[in-house]
Amino acid sequence: MLFMSHYAVTEIVSRALGLSGWQLILAYIFGVLVDLDHFFIKAVRQNLSYIFKSGFKKTFPRGFYNKTFIQEPIFIIFLWLLGIFIHNFIPAIFLSVHWFLDALYQFEKRPLAPFSRKLSFQGFIKSRTTFEYVVSIVLAIIFLIWRLISGFGF
Repeated sequence: MLFMSHYAVTEIVSRALGLSGWQLILAYIFGVLVDLDHFFIKAVRQNLSYIFKSGFKKTFPRGFYNKTFIQEPIFIIFLWLLGIFIHNFIPAIFLSVHWFLDALYQFEKRPLAPFSRKLSFQGFIKSRTTFEYVVSIVLAIIFLIWRLISGFGF
């Protein structure tokens, strides 16, 4: 799923929960910024400037697994257990929402990572379509403007 889609849904859920301050920052870290692992993995394998020059479809072809175990269900279970001890479930909630959005799309997943390297292509929405890009960009712009108008809540 696209970065903008994750931003829009994180914005909706954080507003529904009435988050502000550090909880809002945690929501964005685990709902949106967790996708930065794609770039770090690719940067290790190739020069980072190549990613921006060649475009994302060429850089991340189908079959290239570019996620860490942080975005898989095993880590989400860990975060829920950690939430019991630290009395804060915001990271677990937003990483769960992030994972659910990714699970809707047909692209490479490793549900049992880091314990299994088996790839899965589950999901019922085709990834990298024009519809996905248009809807994601429009929603992200709407919610960014809404956030700017109403204040960030920090």
